[in-house]
Amino acid sequence: MQQTATRSIFTLMMLFVLSAQCLATDKMPLAEGWQFRQGDNPAWSTAELDDNAWESVNVPQLLFQGHGTPVIGWYRIHFNVVNPDIANRAILIETIRHADETWLNGIKIGGLGETYGAWDFFHTNPQSLPRLYKIPDDLLQSKNNVLVIKTNVGFGQAWGAMFPGGAGITKGGVYLGDYDRLLEEVHKTELQIITLDSIFAVLGLVDLLLIILLIKTALGPVPEFRWLVVNSFFLLVGAAAHDINYVYSMDLISTNFAMITAMLILPYSTAMYFWSQYRDLNSRYITILTFSWALGVIALLLPGIPPLLKEIAWYFWNIHAVIFFLYAIIAAFKGLLYKRIGAYAQFFGIIIYVVSIRSQWLPDELFGHRNIQFGSIIYRYALLFAYFQQLTHIRLDFKKLSARVVGITENVRHSMARELHDGIGQYLASAKLQINLAQEPEKANKHLQLTQSEIQQAVRELRRMINGLHPVVLDKAGLIKALQSECDSLNKVYGISITLDAKDTKIAKQNEIHIFRILQECITNSIKHGESTRIEVRLSTQKGYVVLSIADNGKGFDINNTASYREDGGFGFISLQERITLLNGRIDIFSELGKGSQVYIKFPIADN
Repeated sequence: MQQTATRSIFTLMMLFVLSAQCLATDKMPLAEGWQFRQGDNPAWSTAELDDNAWESVNVPQLLFQGHGTPVIGWYRIHFNVVNPDIANRAILIETIRHADETWLNGIKIGGLGETYGAWDFFHTNPQSLPRLYKIPDDLLQSKNNVLVIKTNVGFGQAWGAMFPGGAGITKGGVYLGDYDRLLEEVHKTELQIITLDSIFAVLGLVDLLLIILLIKTALGPVPEFRWLVVNSFFLLVGAAAHDINYVYSMDLISTNFAMITAMLILPYSTAMYFWSQYRDLNSRYITILTFSWALGVIALLLPGIPPLLKEIAWYFWNIHAVIFFLYAIIAAFKGLLYKRIGAYAQFFGIIIYVVSIRSQWLPDELFGHRNIQFGSIIYRYALLFAYFQQLTHIRLDFKKLSARVVGITENVRHSMARELHDGIGQYLASAKLQINLAQEPEKANKHLQLTQSEIQQAVRELRRMINGLHPVVLDKAGLIKALQSECDSLNKVYGISITLDAKDTKIAKQNEIHIFRILQECITNSIKHGESTRIEVRLSTQKGYVVLSIADNGKGFDINNTASYREDGGFGFISLQERITLLNGRIDIFSELGKGSQVYIKFPIADN
């Protein structure tokens, strides 16, 4: 009995403390007894409605959006007020996503944004602005007040068809309090929101401006750069400052439409950014995926399409989005394996971006419901950082290459001068002498024959030099015979076994010289550095790609030590990479000490 009395006294004391706190701040939380129902019926705003069958929900929490779920939902809560006659009262909703309409005891007291039907994107709505609605005098009553909030829970009646970040009262609470005091809180919250949105907007604009300034120099030599531009533009559009539009009444574009358009396009542009670097999928597959993806996007964005077709298009787009993002992650991981410059930044960026898309994956709705804005900023700057890493690496290689080219040029000039003097020059000098001696009639025939022989030797020497500068056999006999001739020649010169397994392939004429020189460079490296005695060369086509493989039984090298395959100052390796870049291809090098080496080169058959 004494224990029960003690508990009763403690409960009364706690109630007194809470009541005193509410009176001191004039802010009463409406935290218990929330109910929710999906759908739309004007009668649900009335105070007399029997809502006992409605679902009980917690506030705050993200609302669920499943297949067939209506895009509008209604909150209801019943509450009592100790002093209903106090004037200047208001309802504060700290955070609600998108549009709302709010009633108290059957009277509409406020609303922000535009509620919309399924698959209707042409509206401008806030993302997470607080709501403060003043209560008319004499509307509150001591018992059974009914607060009703109507809001959008998605944009289509399909699973996952909601804007990034979810919907509903997702953070904070709902309060009854003094209007003036609550207004101060609202102003502080709006200032924080504007500050965050401004930071994201400025960072996004700086990123886009940097990319625009680099377009002229990077668009050509860096194939993925055009997709970096597209990515940054639509990420900026998708993370637009919706709440700033509302605070400053800037209704220039439909923010809903801008967001959904960016959301639909970004998976594709992200995948294309990585594909343009690796080209590891047949371009025909990419064309088919692009066409089918575009049909789904058009069907979703065009008004007048039947809802059933919209739902099909949405799921169709989702399949594409999963494929695109999965490919981007795999390609980024592949970059790590290939040790590509900037691969770590790209992989880190894509992982952060994909995780940030779904707010439910992150704790407590970080960054004021702006997880995707934050994730997209990291992603954009990670890609830009990767690009600058590549640019720095290219500049260092170019510096080495320039120095090497100067040296090579002088060596080539010296070598050609020596060859001309010691070879063709000697033959021509001898021919000239024989012509002078042929002036004597009795010895004319002998000296003319010797002159003819010297000139023939000079012509053969000249052909040898020309063939060193450009393989004449390539123009006369074609690529396969030119490669076979080169392998046979190297077999004789070095006394090793070089086998060629090549199938006739349709390769653009201007690309044949690149393949020929790549083969020469790789075999020379294998003999010179690898000390190989057996080299196997294979040239074939695989699903729209040309594949060149050169394997040897040499001593191998440490693939992690770049100096081990850049002993010539990097000139040979850089020139090799340059030729492969011109072919829009990629090179993979596999080697272990004592286990030989393999060079694997792949590029599209089509002339890009």
